[in-house]
Amino acid sequence: MASTLDRVRAAALAQSDADLQMPIIAPTSTDTWGVKEAVVSEEDMPEWGNQEERGIDMEVATAAANLTGGADAVVMRHPAAVATIKKFITELV
Repeated sequence: MASTLDRVRAAALAQSDADLQMPIIAPTSTDTWGVKEAVVSEEDMPEWGNQEERGIDMEVATAAANLTGGADAVVMRHPAAVATIKKFITELV
């Protein structure tokens, strides 16, 4: 077992637990766009680069980690991040 989500899925199958067999949906956008690294302005931290690009990159990285960890779906905000994750999923399947 690699992640907590994997353990939940294994328990759902082994115990025939209908509550644990529900799809796992990860709220990626709220977790990503709420941290200081995504919201601090380029003016305040110029070494971090463009604020929008930084937020998109963080959202993509978080969504990829959630999907790799076993989430069935991710809730995302930025269209560019959605397009990147869609491409990521297509390449995996």
